[in-house]
Amino acid sequence: MEMPAFIPKGQKQLSTEEANSSRLVTKVRWVVESVNGRIKTWRYLGKTLPNSQIPCIGDYVRIVCSLCNKYRPPINSGTFDDDITIASTMTMLAKQTNGLQQFVLENGLDKRSMKWTSIDADSNTITDFPRLTEGDIRNLTIGVYQLKTAKSYAAEHLTDDGLFEIFVSDDIPNIVSAKIQSRHTSSKKYSLWIKYDITILFWYCTCKNGSRVVGMCGHISCIIWYLAFARYQNESCGIRDWTEEVDDAARSIASSEDEDTVDYDGQEE
Repeated sequence: MEMPAFIPKGQKQLSTEEANSSRLVTKVRWVVESVNGRIKTWRYLGKTLPNSQIPCIGDYVRIVCSLCNKYRPPINSGTFDDDITIASTMTMLAKQTNGLQQFVLENGLDKRSMKWTSIDADSNTITDFPRLTEGDIRNLTIGVYQLKTAKSYAAEHLTDDGLFEIFVSDDIPNIVSAKIQSRHTSSKKYSLWIKYDITILFWYCTCKNGSRVVGMCGHISCIIWYLAFARYQNESCGIRDWTEEVDDAARSIASSEDEDTVDYDGQEE
């Protein structure tokens, strides 16, 4: 039996080996959770059932699964060869160490004494960062979940002026740094570093899974997605202001007072 690793008391982050192993487990487990999620979209199976229904649940699950198999697209849209390639890549990466993590710790890049310059990610300061497609980024993340969270993280970290802040250092070429707000703890920010050349080489984040090299956490994928892809697109990745779609209530009430009011029977009051 395999299960994701837990962080021991007093330890802030999983080791690279533990984080890699956990990613292998969650990658295999994902298909199980996806099937469970598809079954639970049926209202009856998506809630707690009384004990009196236990004799019938097995039949209901078989019926629902049959309908899903017949009328819904398969969860896995890849091919057998693609799956083998991904599995081979993950098992190979799981044996590697995180070289950038060692470089960050040995050179004190995580210390306050280290001077980083804040720049707008859209500026011309960082023109040598590799340009990638979303397919290329998906190959780095080895999954779609991190790519989805990258978009939401990016939207949250755009300022009112539409700026996305990252950090660079004149003393360390081809490495960018950033700080990403935790989704779970408002007072916590994670620092991360990405090393690149003509492609993305290494990455490291201070979150609990940030040392892994089998894929990457959502914080790192956010920066890569924005720098390598999103900033070249015409579409904004910011959060849409839905208030533009809502009429002002006071104006609506005022205008309705000028019209005849009709009751449900179609008669004027």
